[in-house]
Amino acid sequence: MTLNHLSVLALWTCTVLVAGATPADDKPVAPVTLPVPAGTNSAPDLVLVKGRGLEIKRSQLDLAWAEFKKEAAGGGQEIAAADLPKYEPKLLNHLILVQLLQARATDADKAKGKAEAEERLAELKKQFHGDDMFTTMIKSAGLTPEGLLAQLTTEGVSHAVLRGLVKVAPDQVKKYFDEHQDEFSESEKVRASHILVGTRDPKTGSDLSDAEKQTKRALADDLLKRARAGEDFAKLAKQYSDDPGSKDSGGEYKFGRGEMMPEFEKAAFALKTNEVSEVVTTPYGYHVIKLSERFPGKSTEFAQVSAKIAEELGDQQIEKQFPQLYAQLRKEANVEFVDPKLKAADEAEALELAAALKAEQAAREESAALEHAKPAPAAPKAPNKP
Repeated sequence: MTLNHLSVLALWTCTVLVAGATPADDKPVAPVTLPVPAGTNSAPDLVLVKGRGLEIKRSQLDLAWAEFKKEAAGGGQEIAAADLPKYEPKLLNHLILVQLLQARATDADKAKGKAEAEERLAELKKQFHGDDMFTTMIKSAGLTPEGLLAQLTTEGVSHAVLRGLVKVAPDQVKKYFDEHQDEFSESEKVRASHILVGTRDPKTGSDLSDAEKQTKRALADDLLKRARAGEDFAKLAKQYSDDPGSKDSGGEYKFGRGEMMPEFEKAAFALKTNEVSEVVTTPYGYHVIKLSERFPGKSTEFAQVSAKIAEELGDQQIEKQFPQLYAQLRKEANVEFVDPKLKAADEAEALELAAALKAEQAAREESAALEHAKPAPAAPKAPNKP
């Protein structure tokens, strides 16, 4: 578990949605007040950070710390009390960031955040194959479905506000679309079934002897005759195929170019619908292939994906500009650390973050340079499929 300023993804349920406050003018803004955990002692609840429309007290930081430890424990990680000084600046900066972003949220930002949260929640439930398993898993992480939705909504609203702070020009979006056509098009695919008569020892993977291969070839020829005579191809595959990945489904695969062995692909794409191939030889053995269906290639229109591209480019800009964006938000709100120890820790945290971002950017640039220097492959490498 990490606290990542860039992604704004580790925002805890202790944060609160702020309705409608925007620091666009000089009108006073009421400070945001987060809930105080039950059982808090009667010691003075000192203000740690204050600013325009912002006030964070010790009780709020304590609650964030408690929630963080609880979430970490749910993931099998124990956070010791002695680690508090290390995490406090990060937690405090998250509380600051969340409040500043929520205070700037428009109705449109809130609607986007809610929609994004509901979409992400649905995706999570789908990954866990149903509500029961999903609920069990999030309970083990110390969350409830309602709490998780509130957290995701806060994250979504914050994300929407951040996207509004960066600008992506229309020509940048079009340029990305034009230069990444492979991301927005789908090549022709086919649905075909095959019967594999293997020529490798299933235990060792070594080739069979020539005599054994002749016997296997005779079986493949016989299966070809039976398939062309009209026998049920799926039944033949289930009974005779040596391909464990497809025999139970009648030997069926759906694939595009570059996904199968070259000999297999060439034969399959050359067939007409419901036509059965000659015996095709690959390093795996002898194949009898039947084509069931063709799926024409598709290309996506720019208008269908332009908004999504703009969002992704905006996210890249947020990542690159985050230190400046966060500093500007704090400056506009006149954020002031009241506690001198936390102020010093915050300054050290800022230096640490800047150094980490610089190293990360250098690593990305080095990786991009190495990738650019690689020679283009002569042909796509087919996966290890029959």
